Amino acid sequence: MAKSSKPRPPKRPPPPTMTTTPSSPFTPPSSSLSHLLSSFPHPHIYILHLDPTTPQHRALLFAFSFLLNALLAALLLYRLSHALPLYISLLTSNNSTTASPPLDLRATGTQHRAMAALILRRTAMLFFDLVVLGRWVAEWPVAFFLGGAVAWRWRVGFPPPRREVVVRRSRRWAERTRGREWWRRVHDVVSSHGAQGREDEEEEESAAAVAWDKIAEATRRESVKGKSGMLLVGTDWELCFRAMVRAHSLLLLLLGREHRLEWSEFERGGPVVAVWSEGQAGWLVWRPWGDDDDAETDEKGKGEKLRLFKGLLTRMGREGLFFRWVEMMQRYGGAAEAGFTRERREMAVGRSRALFEGEGVSWEEVMRGIGGVDGLPGMEVVE
Repeated sequence: MAKSSKPRPPKRPPPPTMTTTPSSPFTPPSSSLSHLLSSFPHPHIYILHLDPTTPQHRALLFAFSFLLNALLAALLLYRLSHALPLYISLLTSNNSTTASPPLDLRATGTQHRAMAALILRRTAMLFFDLVVLGRWVAEWPVAFFLGGAVAWRWRVGFPPPRREVVVRRSRRWAERTRGREWWRRVHDVVSSHGAQGREDEEEEESAAAVAWDKIAEATRRESVKGKSGMLLVGTDWELCFRAMVRAHSLLLLLLGREHRLEWSEFERGGPVVAVWSEGQAGWLVWRPWGDDDDAETDEKGKGEKLRLFKGLLTRMGREGLFFRWVEMMQRYGGAAEAGFTRERREMAVGRSRALFEGEGVSWEEVMRGIGGVDGLPGMEVVE
């Protein structure tokens, strides 16, 4: 009797492979730059560029920072020498085993006021010492002296202009991008010119929008050109002194010729943005200014303004309003190469304001968020 053959189950499709090839504008770094990036911690985002200022200017800035932080450290030590014995006496008096006098509940109003004043004075003193001095003021000299600034200047010195690498590192805001390939979402925001569906989660979009805003602001030509690295420190970015010392060592062949870092990595353009991609792609870099440090065309400036405009409306949940504004400007003739007269641009601004107010969005608030109407495509004024 022939055996009944059971139908074979259909073969399962192979699991989808994870795409790790970086999409533009982020690309894998050169082997020369990889030697430097390999020593960077992954959760952070980095911006690298050359310091264009003179050695005298950098020496003056460092001397001012050194004296200021030394003064703050001296004030903290002076306060500590006076406050520490007081706090020790308070703790020892509270823990004393001697019998305390009985509590008199029939205290007078004067005694109550004196007790309340004493409590307020000690609370204010504790707040001032722990919060104002310990949390806010002490952060500056601790970060300066213990964070590597002095060791960095001791090792690097004050090289000639454009012979010192500045490495900025993102602060805590970049933690929300950890484990996310947010740079793909950043690219979508940067290069999208048409309607696209929301394929990523809301948190992914939010992290990408924050990262793009921080990077765009930190790499603007007006923010970088002519400024020393110590003037670029803020609430979003800090200097990574250890990375700058390593870059200096690689450039001067102090770690061996096989790990050499080429000056051409920084001389051919502006800042280099470095991010870490989870997966096989590893480090990725992006040059926001392209390969030319000075040849910024008008189209690039218009594109940056338009991306900021679209990104702001997207974060407000009004991406459709952006595309309706583009269609209105095209119908109105704003995309013509000849541009607008001042009167015609005022009419275009009026129509844009009416369109936005009809959707419950303040046109003035949006323009303040992108730095004004100047630079928007279609808003050029021809005298």
